Amino acid sequence: MEFITHFSGLTEAQVRMLFMHSQAIAEALKENVAIVFPAPLVQEDMQIRYQFIDLPAPLVEQMQNKSARVEDMRRIGQALRLMHRRRTPEGNTLLHGDFTPHNAYVTQDRLFIIDPHPPQNLPFREDILYGDARRDVIAFLFGIFSDAGLKRALKDWPYYRNLASGFLSGYGPGRPFLLPALRYGRDAYVIKRAHFSHLRSLARSVGCSVAALWVIWRSHGAKHAERL
Repeated sequence: MEFITHFSGLTEAQVRMLFMHSQAIAEALKENVAIVFPAPLVQEDMQIRYQFIDLPAPLVEQMQNKSARVEDMRRIGQALRLMHRRRTPEGNTLLHGDFTPHNAYVTQDRLFIIDPHPPQNLPFREDILYGDARRDVIAFLFGIFSDAGLKRALKDWPYYRNLASGFLSGYGPGRPFLLPALRYGRDAYVIKRAHFSHLRSLARSVGCSVAALWVIWRSHGAKHAERL
């Protein structure tokens, strides 16, 4: 079985790039048999056919009802690190494109990662597919607080902080995250502005970015923050 994703507003060359990008992710993740990724089968004009997979309950739903586990987040971080080991001939890192909790599903022994495409409300940009690995890290941390609901995350801060810290421990250390967080926060505002008011979009973007940076700082220790 298979399913079809149609891309409007792109050129055929851009859709071809998305197809090749999906192939690269499939190749990277197949090193871990516990990770399930829908294999891209063929590109036909403005659409891509993918292998159909049955998905379990969404991770976002588990986060919202507080059944998501720190160990699951650690596995997701490890999967992202595995993906980021791939480089283009120019030396750019292979990115997911939209690495957020709503594109991840987990069971006791499987991790499902889907939709490796830039968010629809952003213009097509190659740097979202290949570029700074920290973008994917920030995107997922941002999404923990955004997808769970910022008010809920702040109310139950220890739980959601621990989920974010678990993801970071699975991924491992990196370089300073301040500028990538600012860049991603700008993109997140554009995405949210398609659905919410200016003030609400701004508040969510700033609040989730600050929460993500705080977790990074606390997870690795203030005295080591500049070496991340």
